[in-house]
Amino acid sequence: LFPYTTLFRSWDCGMENFIALQKNLALCIEQGSVLPTDIDVLSMSIWSYVHGLVSLNIRGRFEPFCELNPAIQLEKMLGESLDFMLNLIKKKNE
Repeated sequence: LFPYTTLFRSWDCGMENFIALQKNLALCIEQGSVLPTDIDVLSMSIWSYVHGLVSLNIRGRFEPFCELNPAIQLEKMLGESLDFMLNLIKKKNE
């Protein structure tokens, strides 16, 4: 798991959440529900993806898409986007 050093002491809450994510993903790999991969790469990928969605939503960056295409339902689109991401890492039963 990502080493928790004094370098991150100014961001304790964020690192604690990142480490919790790593531990949960490691359990998912161990249980066979997520493809085995480097835990640091997987954790950073999920962390960055979710952070990006949240940041874009907070800043209202999805609004232009909804204005251009009124058929877009933002909550539905975000949910489907998350499902897509999770399906990328999900271990398929042989």
